[in-house]
Amino acid sequence: MITGVSLGLLLTLAVLWRGVSKVTVSFVNAEASYGPAFSNVECERLAFAVRNDGKAPVQFVVSGIKDEHGKWVPCFHKLDDAAEGRTTHLYLYVPKGSNSQAVRLRGYRKASAVEKARTALSALIAKASGRYPGKQVWFEKLSVPAYEFIVTLDGSRTRKGM
Repeated sequence: MITGVSLGLLLTLAVLWRGVSKVTVSFVNAEASYGPAFSNVECERLAFAVRNDGKAPVQFVVSGIKDEHGKWVPCFHKLDDAAEGRTTHLYLYVPKGSNSQAVRLRGYRKASAVEKARTALSALIAKASGRYPGKQVWFEKLSVPAYEFIVTLDGSRTRKGM
């Protein structure tokens, strides 16, 4: 029994250790732009430098933007992945003149087998009780939130064309 508990503890520590890596995010600048590729909409491009010292890429999404009145507006904008072992620049396009104060960024990592099994078990229990209408219970490419950053957009923003 002690061996089983020790093995379980080691497995848990290995899963936790695997998820530990240093990721930092900083605001670089804002500049006038015409939106993402193939867009002719005038907007502002916010640039962020993400340093990922981990051994796996980290997927980033914007989950909220603090408006000019200090109110958080929930949103979901998928950004690129931050490559492992280097600094990656990520870009968010916002409407021209939006005067955003801060951005909430979430970093996701690939889920471990234990986390996938826990999610599948929860889905099976919900399915058995009639609360889960879906058919899929195993998600091979499941990712879980690992990081959350609130990045303030300082006074160095440029206001071209206003």
